[in-house]
Amino acid sequence: MPEERVARSICSSSRNRFVIRLIGLSAVVLASVAIGPPDVWARAGGGGGFGGGGGGGGGGGGGGGSGGGEIIVFFWWLCTRHPLIGIPATIAFVAFLFYGGRSAREGHVTRTIRRGQALQKRTAKEAAIAAVRTRDPAFNPHEFLGRVRTAFVKIQHAWSEQNLSTVRPFISDGILERFSLQVGMQKAEGYRNLMQDVTIHSADVAAAYTDESFDTFHVRIRASAVDTNVDLKSGRRLSGSRRAEEFVEIWSFHRRPGAQTLSKPGAIEGNCPRCAAPLDIVDVAKCGSCGAQVNSGEFDWVLAEITQEMEWHVPATDVLVPGLADLRARDPHFSIQHIEDRVSVMFWRMRAAEFYRSLDRVRPVLSDEYAKTISAELKQMEARGEFWKDPAVGKVEIIDVQPGSPGEQDRVRVKVRWSGTYSEGDPTGRSRALRRKAIYTHVFVLARDHDAKSVENGAFHSAGCPSCGAPIDVNKDGACSFCGATITDGRWDWVLADVQPFTPDLAFRAASTPAPAPVHREHVDPFERDGDAELSLAILAKVMFADGEMSPQERDALVRLGSHRSLTEGQVQLVIDSAQTTQAVVPTPKNPRQAVQHLEQLVHAVLADGQISRRERKLLSRYAEKVDLSVADVKMAISKERRSAYARARRQIKAGRSSQTTLG
Repeated sequence: MPEERVARSICSSSRNRFVIRLIGLSAVVLASVAIGPPDVWARAGGGGGFGGGGGGGGGGGGGGGSGGGEIIVFFWWLCTRHPLIGIPATIAFVAFLFYGGRSAREGHVTRTIRRGQALQKRTAKEAAIAAVRTRDPAFNPHEFLGRVRTAFVKIQHAWSEQNLSTVRPFISDGILERFSLQVGMQKAEGYRNLMQDVTIHSADVAAAYTDESFDTFHVRIRASAVDTNVDLKSGRRLSGSRRAEEFVEIWSFHRRPGAQTLSKPGAIEGNCPRCAAPLDIVDVAKCGSCGAQVNSGEFDWVLAEITQEMEWHVPATDVLVPGLADLRARDPHFSIQHIEDRVSVMFWRMRAAEFYRSLDRVRPVLSDEYAKTISAELKQMEARGEFWKDPAVGKVEIIDVQPGSPGEQDRVRVKVRWSGTYSEGDPTGRSRALRRKAIYTHVFVLARDHDAKSVENGAFHSAGCPSCGAPIDVNKDGACSFCGATITDGRWDWVLADVQPFTPDLAFRAASTPAPAPVHREHVDPFERDGDAELSLAILAKVMFADGEMSPQERDALVRLGSHRSLTEGQVQLVIDSAQTTQAVVPTPKNPRQAVQHLEQLVHAVLADGQISRRERKLLSRYAEKVDLSVADVKMAISKERRSAYARARRQIKAGRSSQTTLG
């Protein structure tokens, strides 16, 4: 029939047009394969010249193009002669090329990011070591790590024996305060923590930096030990592990740039690094023979920080700290190391005041006004019989400097991450937990007179009188018991003026904010900027609990997220528990802008290894849904971070090649 012939003709014509379009699309895709971008396809294939060139692709310079043309002809023939087979095969082949190409591209980006990160960190260490060797030709990293191993074993022994005198010469005041309070708490409760069968499996430099204030080496120590609590009198085992358990910590050592490698035993070995006399120190880390402050960093390495691997990240460059440049212009000897060590002293003295129920423990580091507040709080805690049990510090990190006007005071804000169990009862006897152990983040606000100056070699002498150097102890008027100088008004050194919650305006700082060009430590790793992964996880967990529960799938995804930053499943569970505890204030987004900034921080943390899994994408989408964002926002944040990380990595790789060419 004429109508049927017309219909068949129309269908045939439509089919032919479809086939022609499909083959045309295939031709475009296949042609792009044949002559596609060499920097994508060649690298994705492991460095070969896919489109020819140098004999790499299908036999000589024109091999790739010839192969692409033959494929197009073949699919044209298949679609026109056998459409039922050819059309589906062509569609499948085009889809394979499209998604395979995208997968190859993503794989290339991921590998480039990882390569750039590894190169950046290696370059940072090599640059710092080279700078140290320029000033100190005798410096040997292997010998330095050998001394670190010695320090590690000595500290484990001193801790177990509850006698810190042998390690006092090479630890900062902040470390001393931490150990002293913890040992004092153990003694008060009638036990000691015994570390047996201590084995160091590895010790390597995780990061190294040098600037005008200090040479800094962060050493990653992987060790194992049998960790038990035993009765102080009988030695009977009370609790703990029965077999060795592995742990990883970052030990941070500092030394003044002018210091030289010792040809004789130093502070770590128990000798004065200045005159070599044996050291016998009780309180102040001074040599009895020559009077040198042996833990100043002026003569030898000083241990100033011990950080759990889960909390540690490569520190950002100092120039990223707002207000710091202005303060250093007025106070050349100011150092972040002193601020962070001083805050450690303040934190542990606060916990000591609560444990021993005595303001005297913390009064020397409090401003006169804040001392009144703390005194009232201590009385309330004592009346209720409450205290913090087993406190531990995870992170002490400067946030910013707020310069005051002449005649006023400068202020510094410092983030403190810590954990503890709020308990009720007798601190030295029977007690019970009022809340389960949780993680807290607070801001310590320090104040000091605008025209005050830092002591040149007093960075780690944070628990001594800034006037006479004696151990800090003050009378009711805030005056040093030894020299009479008033040290609680900010005239001499930084005092604690307030402790505040970590608010959303501090928590949600866009990870993608451009950083100013570094002035010093130009090798600082930019990939780790704003890298507070643990807080990001806590906020994410808090949002997941918004409807009262968290699914097993969401928890598993959080565990995987935590693994990107070396958090164990148990540590992630503590983060989750903290987010669920109402008393542990976890800042959550208050508006769409903060929600987007937190999303960017999450993506920044997740992409630490250059890739993101489907389950992690789903978790981020779940977060977006709960804070009124869309899946498109998640995709945009991931794409933005990958582009940024890829660009940084490319620049780093290019810089590395240029450096090698110059050296060559």
